[in-house]
Amino acid sequence: MLPAKARTAAPLSFPTVFPSAAVARPAGGRLYVLQGLYQACVHRWGLNKGKVFGLDHIWQLWLGAAVLALALWPAVRWFAALKARRRDWRWLKYF
Repeated sequence: MLPAKARTAAPLSFPTVFPSAAVARPAGGRLYVLQGLYQACVHRWGLNKGKVFGLDHIWQLWLGAAVLALALWPAVRWFAALKARRRDWRWLKYF
């Protein structure tokens, strides 16, 4: 069993845990998609951990990741088909 201090809720911290989520990282270095998700959670449920939005259990984080993966699946399949179809666009291989 974890000590009481270790069981405290961790803040929703996708930008620090998953820095490779550069799907929306323009030259300014901001993760706009993840920031938008965070703002949507704050708007829907409020700041539930003092000055930040956080999750009580790790399963909530995994559930959110699974829902996000399922929601993005059609776009990923379309993009994979586009890459397979358009081999003449050399720049496309970098995505």
